[in-house]
Amino acid sequence: MRLYSESFFQVGTKFASQTGSPGMVNAERRVQRLLANPDVARGRWLDVGCATGDFMMAARPHVGHIAGIEMSTFAAKQAHTRGLRDVTVGDFLEVNLDTKSIDVVTMWDVIEHVSDPLAILQRACGVLRDGGVLALSTGDIGSLFARVMGRFWHLMIPPRHLYFFSPVTIRNLLEQAGFETVAVSKPGKLVPLDFVVWKLAFLFMPCTGPAVLRLSALARLGRLRPFINLWDIMTVVARKRSLGVAPTLEDVASHPRDVRPALIPFEIGARRRTQVAPPFRIPKQSVDGVSNRISTCRGYDHRCVTLFGHAADSADIRGYDGCARHKCFEEKVR
Repeated sequence: MRLYSESFFQVGTKFASQTGSPGMVNAERRVQRLLANPDVARGRWLDVGCATGDFMMAARPHVGHIAGIEMSTFAAKQAHTRGLRDVTVGDFLEVNLDTKSIDVVTMWDVIEHVSDPLAILQRACGVLRDGGVLALSTGDIGSLFARVMGRFWHLMIPPRHLYFFSPVTIRNLLEQAGFETVAVSKPGKLVPLDFVVWKLAFLFMPCTGPAVLRLSALARLGRLRPFINLWDIMTVVARKRSLGVAPTLEDVASHPRDVRPALIPFEIGARRRTQVAPPFRIPKQSVDGVSNRISTCRGYDHRCVTLFGHAADSADIRGYDGCARHKCFEEKVR
C-alpha cells in the first residue's frame, strides 16, 4: 500500500513504540477501559489495522491470545521486530479467519480509511462469537470542533480518510452489520508535540511538513506529550447481536435519524486539493446496494463521502471535491 508506506509512519514520535511513549500509554488505557467492560472476555482478541503493534503489546499480558492484521508491510515488519509474530499482512476482508472464533475485535482509527466500511463491520461480526465485542475509534464529523474547522479539520485528509461519521450514523451502520452499540465516548489521548506541529503544518502549509519534522527533532519536541481532547474523536463499543442477526428496516427506522445536512466542506481550494495528487482511483462499488459513483473534477478522481444515516436502504452521497465553481455531484439515493 503506497499510501501507508514507511513515510506514513514517520511523523515525529507518534509511532515511537517504546515503553512509556504516548502511543503505548494510550494503548494501555484503551486496554484497561475495555477490560472494565463486563461483556469483554479475555480469550482471543484481534486488532484490525494494528499498525506497529502498540495495542497488541499493551493487551498481550491481559488476554489469552491476540493477533493482528495490517495492510502496511512496513508497519507489520515493525510489529514483528517487537516480537509480535502473529501479525498478518493483508486485507481484513481477504484474510482467512474462522467464523465465531474471536472474543474481541478492535479497529483503532481504521474505519475511516477503508473503501467499504459496512463490509468490514460485517466481516468483524462474522468472526466474533455471539455476544463478542467490537471496539473502534473514528472522528466525529458532527462535533463542534469539526464544524468550526471545516475543511481544515485535522481528520479531513483525503485520500487517507474516505468516510466520516457522527454518533448517530456509526450506530446505524453498526446495526446494519449485526451489532448493538453499548457505549460511545470521547476519552482524549496523549499526543507528542512534534506530531501536533507537523499536523498543523500539513493542514495549512503542506510543503513545509518535512522541514517542520526536522526542526521538531532538533528542538526535541517529541519529549512533550500534552493530553489533548478536542471532543471530535469517538470510541465506540458494540456487542454482536445474538446469532448475528441484523436488525430489520423497522428496527433501524425506530432509532433517531441524522437528518442534518452533511457536514462535508465542499469549497476545497486548489492548494488543499494538491495533497490528493497523484490521482487515486477506487473501483466502482456498492454501499448498501447503491451504486457509488466516482466523479472527476479538473483531472482528479474523487471517492465520494457517504454518511450512513436514515434507514438501511438509504444514504446521503455527496461529492468530496467541491471546487469553488461547482460540486462534482450531489444526489439523494432512494
